[in-house]
Amino acid sequence: MAAVEAIKDAIFGEASTPLVGTAASLPLAGNIVGNWHSPVMNVVFSANGTVTAKTADGMALAGRWSIAGDGKLRLAGMGEDMEADASVVGDVLSVVMEGNRLNLGRVGRA
Repeated sequence: MAAVEAIKDAIFGEASTPLVGTAASLPLAGNIVGNWHSPVMNVVFSANGTVTAKTADGMALAGRWSIAGDGKLRLAGMGEDMEADASVVGDVLSVVMEGNRLNLGRVGRA
């Protein structure tokens, strides 16, 4: 049971303890570009501002991404425009939306 909880925490973190704003965070705009993976989805952020995602059940999404003046990640055209707190720490992209955090690991550099 402890192993299952550890895996769950690696994928979904407590939103009350997000990585956003920590001293270890890298600048989001320069470090979000690349391929990211979690057991629930794969996401590709391209340098030209496009983003594609594929969920574990095969649903494909495409849209645009940008970093707002307040540092939030903005996603548009993927079914619903959204804004999220996000950070990159090492090779982990942490995105906090609607009170939930999703952690994705870097697959490669773009």
